[in-house]
Amino acid sequence: MADRFDDETGQSCSTSNAASTFTAGAATISRNSTQNEMRWKRRLASWCCQAPYGGNGEALGWALDGMGRSVSFMGAAVFGGTALLHLAKEEAGCETEPPEGETEVPDCDGRVYGIRPSSLLTTLSTVVALVSAALLPLVGSIIDHTPHRLLVGRVSAIVVVVLLFPFIFINENTWFAMGILVLFVAFAGWIHTCISFAYLPEVTDDEDEMMRFTASFTIVQYISTVGYILAMVGILYVLGLTDDSIASNRIAQIVSFTFTSCVFCFAWTNLFRERPAFQKVPEGSTVLTAGFKNVYLTSKRIYKDYSALKWFYVAVAFSDAGAQSLASVALTFVTDQLQFTTTENGMAVIILLVGTVPGCMLSKQVTRRFSPVHSAAACLLLLAGVTAVAASLLTGPDQKPLAFVCAAAWGVGTGWKYSSERFIVCQIIPKGQDAELMGLYLFFGQVLVWLPALIFTAMNEAGVSMRIGIGIIGIFFLLGMAGYFMVGDYKEAVRVANAGVESRISTSVGAETGSEDDQSNKCLPAINETRITEDE
Repeated sequence: MADRFDDETGQSCSTSNAASTFTAGAATISRNSTQNEMRWKRRLASWCCQAPYGGNGEALGWALDGMGRSVSFMGAAVFGGTALLHLAKEEAGCETEPPEGETEVPDCDGRVYGIRPSSLLTTLSTVVALVSAALLPLVGSIIDHTPHRLLVGRVSAIVVVVLLFPFIFINENTWFAMGILVLFVAFAGWIHTCISFAYLPEVTDDEDEMMRFTASFTIVQYISTVGYILAMVGILYVLGLTDDSIASNRIAQIVSFTFTSCVFCFAWTNLFRERPAFQKVPEGSTVLTAGFKNVYLTSKRIYKDYSALKWFYVAVAFSDAGAQSLASVALTFVTDQLQFTTTENGMAVIILLVGTVPGCMLSKQVTRRFSPVHSAAACLLLLAGVTAVAASLLTGPDQKPLAFVCAAAWGVGTGWKYSSERFIVCQIIPKGQDAELMGLYLFFGQVLVWLPALIFTAMNEAGVSMRIGIGIIGIFFLLGMAGYFMVGDYKEAVRVANAGVESRISTSVGAETGSEDDQSNKCLPAINETRITEDE
């Protein structure tokens, strides 16, 4: 279990220490304080000095890291993305404002670097998704086969922050270079996300506590993002820059860079801890190749022997493809077709993120009443329905109010989805293989993300209505829902995982690579010994 925050940082914030300190101070002031007064002061000191997440340092670190990832992504996507679209249209000779006496911007057939300006974000998203899916096995190999998880987490955090800084200077002369830089920021961000998620199953061993933590992590991430966008909208309104996408981006990136730097620095220098290598590099492999071989062999064995986990990964592959693509596709759609300004894009995101809070709460209630699998399937049905409504009814700028309603519903579905999904994966992966199979979870969550964006881009380049393109995303949600229906009995999947029945997965991988003794069936005792040592 993760070390406690107060023990690791040296901060004395426990109830007994705080109470005794408070009591000593009170005794110095007045030796005649009554026992009732001391009891009241002791309770006050305990309440004031209660550590977040019960003193679980890595849980707090995961929450802070999630806040940084969310704010940096939102700054780059909402403000940076809007600025890039605006500048690409100008470069292609397209109108960016309605002609005098009209309310709509004329359609543009101009091209820049061989594509329509409206295809820019989805093209970048496709490239990022493909390369990220290819990089994740390598990162998983580093997690599994080296003791450098913490180091890679720190380095990737630094790289993300450093690459965010140039986004402050996006203008008509630098926009294309910044578009290329987006690719590198996204690659570094996915490496960092993979490292962060490797810590998630280890923050606690208690199922109820994990349910509370995963819901809390999602809520904290979205609330921090809402706060960021609200602050930006307020600042831009005061400065009169709500319609200036370039100036808006500059201010937003300054705030994003500062905030992300602070939370990443604190989380990765004070809260996350080192981990030993979970297994040795198999004979005949290297750290560079072991991850790809492990993904193939482990996926093959899961496909053959572990039905529940197999279908869960299938559900994640399709549902995450829809959910993650929705960001770039919807941003392109509302900016180009509904003519959203930077401020309106920000407001839509705020509404979406506010919706995630009741979504997380709904996830918790539905999970308790039915099962996490049924909860996850239900939220995908909601997301598919909202996407179909958006594709059918959002036809032009006069539909902006309905777009905000759809954003709220997407938010409820998104918060519901990720809370249910992360809880499920932490419960049904075989114990002792947490990092390996969490890496596989991230891999399947990324492996098809490129497909919806690619389909949307191809249709847009062919002149097909964007409404049809955005409607395609709903199909991915429905395919994900079908995957959850195939998972089977949730309680049985958890029982198998807790019993360690599926430890033969890694044993079989070891047999196929010729190095059975080096595989992760040998790692569980070592992991337990490490945790005992840390607790002592």
